[in-house]
Amino acid sequence: MAMAMAEVAGVARIVGLVRRAARAVALVGGVLLLASVAMVVVEIGLRKLAGTSLGGVDELSGYMLALVATWSFAYALAEQAHVRIDLISARLAATPRAVLDTLALATTAAVAVAIAILAWPVLERSLAQGSHANTPMQTPLWIPQSLWVAGWAWFALVACVLTACAAVALASGSISQVDGFAGIRTGEGDGEPAPQAVEPRAGPS
Repeated sequence: MAMAMAEVAGVARIVGLVRRAARAVALVGGVLLLASVAMVVVEIGLRKLAGTSLGGVDELSGYMLALVATWSFAYALAEQAHVRIDLISARLAATPRAVLDTLALATTAAVAVAIAILAWPVLERSLAQGSHANTPMQTPLWIPQSLWVAGWAWFALVACVLTACAAVALASGSISQVDGFAGIRTGEGDGEPAPQAVEPRAGPS
C-alpha cells in the first residue's frame, strides 16, 4: 500500500513537472507568435505609408509558424487539448477507459517518436550539403530545421514520459489519476484537469 502511494505521488510530481515545462515552452512560442504578428503589421505599415519593406518578413514568419506549431504539440498533450473521439470510451467503466487512455498516449508517443526519427535525416542532409533557403535572405536551412527537429523531439519526450506515468498509475490502481492527466476533458467546469493528476489523494488519517 505504501509503495503504491509512493508511486502515485511520484507520478503526480512528474506530471506536474512536465506540465510546468510544457507551459514555459508554450509561453516562449506565444511570444514568438506575437513577434511574428508585429513584424507583419510593421511590414504592411511600411509598404503602405513609406513604400519600403523590412525584407524577409514572410520567410521569418513562416519559420516561426512552423516552430510554434511543433513546439506546441507537447503543451497540447500535457493539457489534454488534442482532439479525441470518445464514442466508445465515454460508455466504458473507469478501468477500461483508463486502459484506452493509456493506449492512446502510447500510440501518440509512438507516432511522435517516429516523426522525430524521420525528421532527423532532413536536418542531416542540410548540414552535409550546407543548404540555404532559395530566398533573398539565403538562410542556412540547418538553423530553422534544427529547431523544428528539436520541437518534434520535445513532443516525443513529453509523450513518452506521460505514457510511462499513465502505465505506472494504471498498474498502481490509481484510475482517477490516469483520467486526471490522460483522459478526455468533458468541457465542464473551468477546464482544469482533475486534481488527481497533480495531487494524489491523502491516505486515511
